[in-house]
Amino acid sequence: MDTPQAFDPEIVFETIPPELHGPSKFVSIKNKESCAGVALPQKREIFRKALDLFAKGAVKIFQSSGLFGEMQPEFYEKSWEEAFAQLETRGYFKKAYNQEGLHPNVYDTQVEGLAIGNVWLLKLSYGADDGIEEALAEHLGTWPALTASSLEIEIAPVDVWWYDIDLHQILTAIGVPSALAVQVVDTLADPAKMHRKLTIPFEFQGRKMPLSLILAMNRRVRRLNARYGRRVENRLQGPAWDKSGDGFLPEAPTLRLSLALRERDKTLPPNEEYVRTHIWKREDVEFIHAARDHIRAALEPFVEQKPIWRS
Repeated sequence: MDTPQAFDPEIVFETIPPELHGPSKFVSIKNKESCAGVALPQKREIFRKALDLFAKGAVKIFQSSGLFGEMQPEFYEKSWEEAFAQLETRGYFKKAYNQEGLHPNVYDTQVEGLAIGNVWLLKLSYGADDGIEEALAEHLGTWPALTASSLEIEIAPVDVWWYDIDLHQILTAIGVPSALAVQVVDTLADPAKMHRKLTIPFEFQGRKMPLSLILAMNRRVRRLNARYGRRVENRLQGPAWDKSGDGFLPEAPTLRLSLALRERDKTLPPNEEYVRTHIWKREDVEFIHAARDHIRAALEPFVEQKPIWRS
């Protein structure tokens, strides 16, 4: 008896169907922070206490695989002196992941200090989206600095195997002028350029800032777009699947909308670039969050309430 073959959309569909029952709805909208350190006064004892609290487990983020022990040899005192000397003269220090120093319990955590404006930023990194800085800032009653605040939007496929994203509808809903929204679609739809990221101006409460659009596709979808992808009016359509084992599963692109206060300028010296890209003032952090929440509220009506396709 012949073994039934798993459904393979790349064989079944020679081209994209003439009509899709779209546009795609959203499965979910999630806040994503690009944290850039815990904001602290420029005082040695406060900065050190903040790291010690993390190192001693006051913030439970993960099970550390670092070195443990109650005693702090003189080596660590010398490391602190060197770190503070660099922070106070150069405005920056860094301890790499697997380099001893500062505290034995953070052996596997990257520790950085940055002097910016009237604060010192304690930057802690263990892994992607580890949440250390947000949790420690909350524990200390302060706030995390940012480089950007984003919305990550999971797109629902249409007709199971396709995406149908109406970027013009999405952008105009959050207040982007129609003419600019059309330009965005023009750019992202150009197969010769294969743009997947674009930055445009965005205005909120009379203040302009850069808004980056990132259309993240898995490698299979990106490769197959040349075969299936097309533009219908101001909608981008294409394949929405990925291979899992011997079969295929629906997987539409993810749309990320990312807000910053200023665009990067790589021609500037590092310290000036930090001042330009970091959002360290509490009022600026609150402003960028308000702008993000404004966008999110405008996009909530696009969220699919009953995602039957997932059942």
